[in-house]
Amino acid sequence: MSKVNDLKQENEIKIRECLYDGQIWTKNDLAYKTSLSLATTTNILQEMLKSHEIEYVSDSKSTGGRKSKEYQLYKDYKHLLKIVLKKNKKSYEFIFEIIDLYDQIVYQKNYSSLKGTVEEFLKIIKEVLKKDQEIAVICLSLPGVCDQGMIDLCDFEDFQNKNILEILKKEIKQKIIIENDVNCASIGFYHQYSHYQNSALIYQPAVDYVGCGMIIQGKLYNGFSHFAGELRCLPFYDHLPNVAVKLLALTVEI
Repeated sequence: MSKVNDLKQENEIKIRECLYDGQIWTKNDLAYKTSLSLATTTNILQEMLKSHEIEYVSDSKSTGGRKSKEYQLYKDYKHLLKIVLKKNKKSYEFIFEIIDLYDQIVYQKNYSSLKGTVEEFLKIIKEVLKKDQEIAVICLSLPGVCDQGMIDLCDFEDFQNKNILEILKKEIKQKIIIENDVNCASIGFYHQYSHYQNSALIYQPAVDYVGCGMIIQGKLYNGFSHFAGELRCLPFYDHLPNVAVKLLALTVEI
């Protein structure tokens, strides 16, 4: 029975990989693309229709036989909550976006704070979650070094040396993904420009630490300590003549 369930899940993943590209598909097209039988494809589509994961669009143009039904992903089946933490010169900013499955913004709001504490963050995120019951995943982009939810260096001082993932899990039921902000940007860059298999993205904000993300052969690389490519400290000395930047440390752990 376990093998049967595993095979079913594998087949469902194949269908989802097609539908989640945002295009309209017929049953025949899906069966051809996934190499699944028409019967298997039909059963999976019926289950996805029943759960409202997909929706019927229309009948395609006839080529002489029976018209094929067209399906697409239902954009409001699940929503994603994206959170970006940003430190400004005199304040801390919590940026919230709720998006649907077609990457369209459903809700957006920025919160400003003078302290940028974990307690403030937790209170705000609970308020945002009440606005949308369809949120299934929370993705937190954080300006600091994080390893499985544990925060090391961070522009938000109150977040340092705390396991933010465990703190959130105690209060929130949704799946939570936490990643360094420049790593998120690197993944996004590779998604848009996948022909660049190897790249290093460096970001120097107006405050505190510089960030760096590394993509090697199409995958994000962090090293054994989740610290690969981190530029520990890159301060600017605007008050000194002819001195733009002094590089204090560059850590690349392989």
